[in-house]
Amino acid sequence: MTPDRLMYSPSKKVFVFTANGHPVQVGAPHYRTKSDAVRAALKRGLLVDFAGRVTQVDDDERAAYEAAHAKLEDTRELEGMATLRTKVGTRVRFTPNAASHPLYSNPPEVGEEGEVTTVPMPGGRRSSLKGPGGGLLYVKWDNLGTMGVSPRDVEVVTGMRLGKGKKGQRIETDDVVIETTLHPIEFEGPVRSLTYGVLPKFEEFRASTKDHYPYPMELVGDDESVMRNVLAMNSREFEAVERFSAPHGKFGVRVKSPEIMYRLLTALNDLDDDAASDLASAILGTLGYEWV
Repeated sequence: MTPDRLMYSPSKKVFVFTANGHPVQVGAPHYRTKSDAVRAALKRGLLVDFAGRVTQVDDDERAAYEAAHAKLEDTRELEGMATLRTKVGTRVRFTPNAASHPLYSNPPEVGEEGEVTTVPMPGGRRSSLKGPGGGLLYVKWDNLGTMGVSPRDVEVVTGMRLGKGKKGQRIETDDVVIETTLHPIEFEGPVRSLTYGVLPKFEEFRASTKDHYPYPMELVGDDESVMRNVLAMNSREFEAVERFSAPHGKFGVRVKSPEIMYRLLTALNDLDDDAASDLASAILGTLGYEWV
């Protein structure tokens, strides 16, 4: 059966090809790295794009891609810039090479510019994701919107903006980026998947998160704005939510119980706002839930 996706299994820490959601073998049952899986697929006339979608290619295309990938794997001159490029507010331009450009689905236009930004992930908002080939760097493109690309496929246009960025991220120096941080204790246990925008039942939520309180958050930018709005709109309900001044000018919030956290997540979800939903998703991620 021809695969249509390359998926990552967090529990087994391997990459697996699937067809209609079912595992299929492509050379081997699974692969330790994405690069190994991509190379195995290319040998069998299959192309894997950056989103994990699999398509078939003819012999000439396969040979060209194999040569391009070999060259790409040997390229290391840009890796020294990876740290700089993950700084929020850095202005970058999309400059993919002939090997990497065909691997994107609906990429930015070549030459399009944007700013490094953050996206919600378990544990807080992040500007990059580690992985094979340099991982992904998240950029808010001027025309396309936010999309992750390989750090090797961008060039720096300017350094970070100082003061306030477009979304209010506070940046003090060229070496310090101030980002939202959530609960410092990492969740250990199985992750529960929920339909995007749907909260778990309260009894289950209380039982599974009771050991995570008090729960501190240090917020900036859109995260700070939506939290202040929610607390102001529901001032009596959230009287027990402690506010504090966090380092570097962050807005600190400390939630003391699962009951209050559940009401807070409900209020964020009810706003029907992308920034509020992003924050709710990030908080849930630190508590063992993911919206899919």
